[in-house]
Amino acid sequence: ELPAARRRAGGMLRRLPRSRRIPAIACAPSPRYRSDSSSSTSSSSSCAPLADVFAASVAETSRVPITRVAHEIWRRQRREPGDDYVDLTVGHAKDTVVLARMANEGEGGGRVFGFDIQNIHQASANLKSELSPSEYGSVELHEMCHSLIQDVLPPAPESRVAIVVGNLGYLPGAESDKTVKTQPETTIVALRQAAALLRPGGM
Repeated sequence: ELPAARRRAGGMLRRLPRSRRIPAIACAPSPRYRSDSSSSTSSSSSCAPLADVFAASVAETSRVPITRVAHEIWRRQRREPGDDYVDLTVGHAKDTVVLARMANEGEGGGRVFGFDIQNIHQASANLKSELSPSEYGSVELHEMCHSLIQDVLPPAPESRVAIVVGNLGYLPGAESDKTVKTQPETTIVALRQAAALLRPGGM
């Protein structure tokens, strides 16, 4: 069933508009973080193969939300207690919720750093309603541009950032100001800083 799903996934990806296609995943290579079969959070490599994750989702349903695929990729990433996570564009905090739960799995000890130039107070309220007190306590929200993340987090190895995510564009919703959106110049700076934050094996 998986080969057939792969073919259907490929067709779906080709039919998606360029603005909705899933970007390639960049990983920080390290043999130290290779997965093994004994870990429930391990994948077959330091980064889960995008095609297999997407194909597995297509095998379940013909209409796959892109966010669901992204969340599955994050969950299959090799993670360890104390890993930190960064959300470059918090928005309504839906991705931040997923990261906070991941940071608190098992022994926990991880933190989530979220950045946005708007909607931070509403995002905090959304997090508080969705998360447990301990999960909510692991999240730090910063009302600032994502290009300034190194003002908050030190570079590796001082930081143990496992995953950096971002949802580019404008804040969705009927009442949002769609003229406020991520800019290529600041996003490039943010991605370069994010690469310096990743621990070996991070993505």
